[in-house]
Amino acid sequence: MRFETIHFRSYRGSTLSSVGDAADLVYRRDTGDFVARDANVTLATEDASWVHVFAPVLSGNLPERRYRARGGVRMERHLDSARTESATCGPDGVVRGDERIDLVGPGYQMWGPSFTLDPKSGELVIRDGVQLVGAGRETSRP
Repeated sequence: MRFETIHFRSYRGSTLSSVGDAADLVYRRDTGDFVARDANVTLATEDASWVHVFAPVLSGNLPERRYRARGGVRMERHLDSARTESATCGPDGVVRGDERIDLVGPGYQMWGPSFTLDPKSGELVIRDGVQLVGAGRETSRP
């Protein structure tokens, strides 16, 4: 099935976990697989704030709750913004990436080779080392 200009909501039990839209979506009823173009997804956090995710391509399997964003993914929360080439999300709801991530926020820039984002808490962890530029000084931490 093919849909154009689709709007959606996702629930974990009776709790709203995400809302979003996409320019178009192709869905296979026999497998539950889908591919969406120009997706904007807003994920709810425990503190009632939101994490916004933008992806040129979002694919996955709805019954398995497995998703992959690619093509240059942007994530935003409050005044902080992160960019990476791709990210995945599994049934646990945690977003993971094994490609470089760049973060920018008030007074800092940071990057690292991989990350984990827990939308429930809003916590983003850069794994495997980090480079930080803040107040005009660059530092590195493994």
